[in-house]
Amino acid sequence: METVIRDKSKVILPSKSTLDRFRTLDKNGYCLSEYIPFGKFETLMLYRKPTELKIQFNNDSPIFLFYGFIKPYKGLDLLKRVCEILNDRKVDFNLIVAGSGDDPTLPFYSTKKNCVVINRILYDDEMMYLNDISDVVLLPYKTASQSGIIPTSFIFGNPIIATKVELW
Repeated sequence: METVIRDKSKVILPSKSTLDRFRTLDKNGYCLSEYIPFGKFETLMLYRKPTELKIQFNNDSPIFLFYGFIKPYKGLDLLKRVCEILNDRKVDFNLIVAGSGDDPTLPFYSTKKNCVVINRILYDDEMMYLNDISDVVLLPYKTASQSGIIPTSFIFGNPIIATKVELW
């Protein structure tokens, strides 16, 4: 970043929050910086193809989807607490946790019969399939600077339930 600022580069960032963070580094305003927000990822649909991934649940309950890189700041511990409350109240639901990464709560999800964990990088066709079969996408993030999950999920018409973070 020091080189970018020192060279007075032109910088385009993908969100207002990343622009604001960049401008704190460029205290003197040397760089011409702006952001262009993500739009819909419609071109993703051009590459649609059948997938080998098949998920079936034993009931017709709603399917919630958490997908993307799995990191502690993504709030899987918050989602775990929600799952515990729903289970205590005997609410029927299904949950898919999909993506590559590590989080201490993954073993919890792996032991639940109404949860499927796919802990690896997803191919585009798999990500599209997961969006197709899901009813709601979950973003229980604790912090965020940008997310491709939102515009991707909107292409499939999926509503999103998200925690309140600065980004959104």
